[in-house]
Amino acid sequence: MHSRITALTAVAGCQLVESVYPPDLILPPHAHDITNVSIVLSGTIEEESARGKIVAGPGCVVFKPAGTEHCNRIGSNGAVLFALRLDPRWRDIAARIATYLWCSQDGIARALLRLYAFARAAADAPQAHVDEGVMRWLFQFTQYSDPTPMRSTPSWLTALQQRLHLQADQTT
Repeated sequence: MHSRITALTAVAGCQLVESVYPPDLILPPHAHDITNVSIVLSGTIEEESARGKIVAGPGCVVFKPAGTEHCNRIGSNGAVLFALRLDPRWRDIAARIATYLWCSQDGIARALLRLYAFARAAADAPQAHVDEGVMRWLFQFTQYSDPTPMRSTPSWLTALQQRLHLQADQTT
C-alpha cells in the first residue's frame, strides 16, 4: 500500500486532497503532472530532488511545480499531508510556483491549514463557503513572495493538530 488518498473536495478546478502514508514507505523517483502546494500535518517525510534532500515535519509547506522529479521516504510514524492541486486554469498562481521549495512562511502555513479545515467540513458547508476559503488562500498566497525555510514546529500548529485530532475522534 502506498498511501490512502482522500479527495476532500474540488473547487474551481482545484483539488483539495488529504494523503495518509504508512510508516517507512519508500516512493521511487516520480513526478506529478499538476502543480501543487502541500503541508505536512503529522509525521515526517524525507524528500529528495535535484535541489537536494530535506526532512520535513508538521507545518512544513512544499511548493512543487508540475513535472518536478522527486523521491520520498516516509518516517517511522507515517505521515499525513494536505495538498492543494492547482488546475492548469490557474496559470497565474502556478507561475508563482516556478521553483520547487520547502518553506515555513507562517502566513502561508496558517492559510493552508484554514483551507484544510474548510475542506474537511465541505460535506457540511455550503459550496460557496468552501469556494471562498480556496479563493482567500489563493489571494493570500499571492501576497507572499519570499518563503523562508522551516526551523521548528510553531506552537499554534501543535494546538491546531490537537484540535483536528479531537474533532476527528468525535466524528468516528
